[in-house]
Amino acid sequence: KILSSADEFSSPDRLSVWQVVNTSRAPNGAHRLNRECSVIFPQAAPLGSPAAQISFSANAHAAYAMFGIGTSERDGWAWTDARVAELTFTAPPVARDLNLILDAEGQVTPYTPHGQRVKITVNGQLIGDKILVDRREVVQLVIGREVWNRASPQTIVLELPDAIAPSTVGGSGDRRLLALRLHSLSFEPVAVP
Repeated sequence: KILSSADEFSSPDRLSVWQVVNTSRAPNGAHRLNRECSVIFPQAAPLGSPAAQISFSANAHAAYAMFGIGTSERDGWAWTDARVAELTFTAPPVARDLNLILDAEGQVTPYTPHGQRVKITVNGQLIGDKILVDRREVVQLVIGREVWNRASPQTIVLELPDAIAPSTVGGSGDRRLLALRLHSLSFEPVAVP
């Protein structure tokens, strides 16, 4: 099934979040697909209390339930590799609004010269959209405490309508739908004036 929007992805009958891993590094409980690949169904891991950061460097993000986000063993970032990416984790309720801080860069090609559009949804609520270009940028959006406290586990969805496979633009044979290089995702309480 191909998912085309955050609404469809977040519907109650959506697919389970799963991740393909190298069999030689697969954790206990992984389901073996073949000699080289296994699949795991990660549970929502605890984020901790804000201020907290999820790093996409050296697979530090692999503990969280995710879809549409690749792994990175040696780079300081990870690709989104679908038109919809989701990250799920548990975190305690908050008393104040939070800043969501996304450190990322867009993939710019002749077919996406304007950059990569991204819509960011938290617990089913659109909190903002942005266009990311081919330089590292920090996007900061406010998550209302009522939105954060609405659900547990918390779910962050990135809609990436301009994701494109390098193989379709002659860049390489890579058929993944690439849009963003993710460096980190942070959550910090909004400062009280």
